[in-house]
Amino acid sequence: MTWTGRVQLTMQGTYTTVRDQGSLGYPMTLSYTKALVNGTIADSCDLMFDDTRTLTSSATENLDLAGVLVDAIGATLSFVKVVAIGNTCAAANTVDVVFGNHATAAFTGPLGAATHTIAVS
Repeated sequence: MTWTGRVQLTMQGTYTTVRDQGSLGYPMTLSYTKALVNGTIADSCDLMFDDTRTLTSSATENLDLAGVLVDAIGATLSFVKVVAIGNTCAAANTVDVVFGNHATAAFTGPLGAATHTIAVS
């Protein structure tokens, strides 16, 4: 199995204010792309998991990265390191999705400590 791809993030927006003589706008674009080669060395990736999850409000879920998740091809995955995490929430979602601070399967990742969390709306 071979993996090819990249991690890409683009954010665009315009900050606008109305003044006496008209409106002023400040456009902002931030773009980041990281190409990844297949493998387990620096700047590489060899596994990917993607899925659609549906959780009720205040529900919890543990995604075990060591031999439990199955990829789109049907192979069981066991991650050594995490290169990137992506998450989107449905437009109708009314509560935050909180990553981190699991009692028995702590994931430090970008959070800094096992008890830290990050909320995504």
